[in-house]
Amino acid sequence: MLVTQNNNFTSWNSSFSKQEQANSNETFNLEFPAEIEIQSDIKTAKKLSGIEYLEFPSSNVEINSAVNSALSQATAVNSALSQTTAVSQTRAVNSETAVGQTTATTAYGYSVDSKGFMGADFNTAAGLPQDFKIHKSTLDEFVEVSHKNTAWNATLHKNFIAAQQGKITEPSYYKNIDVTANFGAYYAQFESVVRTSQSTFSTSDLAKLPKGFSTKESAFSANNVSLGAVSNVYKNNDELNKINDLNESLPAGVSGVYIQRLDFSPKSMTSDMGADGFTFNPDMSVYERDGGLYSREAVFVGFLKSINATAKSVGETEFFNPNFGSSSGGGGIDLSGAFGSLADIKTALENLLKNRIIWTGNNIDELAQSIFEKAKILEQTKV
Repeated sequence: MLVTQNNNFTSWNSSFSKQEQANSNETFNLEFPAEIEIQSDIKTAKKLSGIEYLEFPSSNVEINSAVNSALSQATAVNSALSQTTAVSQTRAVNSETAVGQTTATTAYGYSVDSKGFMGADFNTAAGLPQDFKIHKSTLDEFVEVSHKNTAWNATLHKNFIAAQQGKITEPSYYKNIDVTANFGAYYAQFESVVRTSQSTFSTSDLAKLPKGFSTKESAFSANNVSLGAVSNVYKNNDELNKINDLNESLPAGVSGVYIQRLDFSPKSMTSDMGADGFTFNPDMSVYERDGGLYSREAVFVGFLKSINATAKSVGETEFFNPNFGSSSGGGGIDLSGAFGSLADIKTALENLLKNRIIWTGNNIDELAQSIFEKAKILEQTKV
């Protein structure tokens, strides 16, 4: 009688007659796999060509006892293996679930919902409306672009050619980026510019939004990381283009006005797959609304895209170099609306020329008139 184990089950073939069973001197060979150990005081082990054989006397009782013992042990082994596999699988599933929940429900120290939007605790910390929905991927893009931009600027100062080729050879300036404080500060700036409480915007609403704004100091230069307060908002392209043309006509030494153009067109509300990696280019599909409407969140993120937002020196944002961003721009004439007349501007220009602070080939009267026109636009558009 040959006993074998196939597919985790023990089976055997028996083909002997009653007369054969009566022969007490006949020996039957039982074959078992190595992992099944047969406990019997009467067994005799042999090993032929690597296969273990157990010899038993041809006693029907003893054979049945041995076979039943083998079957019991095989069943126990299979049961143990099944239980071990089940436990392992359960643990693996539980582990994956726990990891997935941990990853999906927190980011930057705040809760994230099942769709990837930051929770109300983030809004509270950032000073955003409670029902405002900013997606985690937008924060991730903001942090990544901030690091890339400062690393690019650092490379630019040391290796112009490498920077122009898009090769970053220097580390980021940021030691820590306070995402919460930055988004809160940018949202306050956004509200100062759009000056509407609308929650949804149609295409025609987007067309009515401001075309640009200026700040009291440069918040857009490579070496300035302050978030400038909004000083002027340009409601239409005519105002924006006039101030830009006048700005470009000013001679060296006369303070320019820091202008930031805005684009709230439907095209800007989509993700630009052709971005260069240094431009803030978040996934805009997460802010899509049905019916051709755009959410306030989409318009806010569109605002961040227009100005290529990067982390500023707010909250607990830290730099490896504490002096980074400390420089201030400009000098000369302040065009913030302090001039009362064309004569005041002309006098200021004459003093600058006398002290060799500026140089211009233009006629003083023409230059003064240009600056005066610019000052009037600033007065009309100031916040």
